[in-house]
Amino acid sequence: MPGKPILISQSYPPSVVEHCSSRSACTAPVLEVSCTSCHTDNPAAAGKHRKTGKAIQPLAPAANPERLTDLAKVEKWFKRNCSDVLEGECTALEKGDVIAYLLSVK
Repeated sequence: MPGKPILISQSYPPSVVEHCSSRSACTAPVLEVSCTSCHTDNPAAAGKHRKTGKAIQPLAPAANPERLTDLAKVEKWFKRNCSDVLEGECTALEKGDVIAYLLSVK
């Protein structure tokens, strides 16, 4: 059964949106997943895990001062979320674009 394209919110940085447009590996067999599936389309708002319902603090450091302060956590979550959403590791450019975008959110 062919996979469906994974949806990436247009509110995220262009390199992340383009990531799935340029990779044949960005398909999911049944479930369409995007960053906003858990984090909402507003990085300054709290989210909720799509499977467990567990609350997720806002991604934007302006709304959550603890966000992006621990390199080990940042790398852990990039690894897990890129794998879930993009079905592969994020490039350094994609990580940088996401961080720059999150830092720009007021």
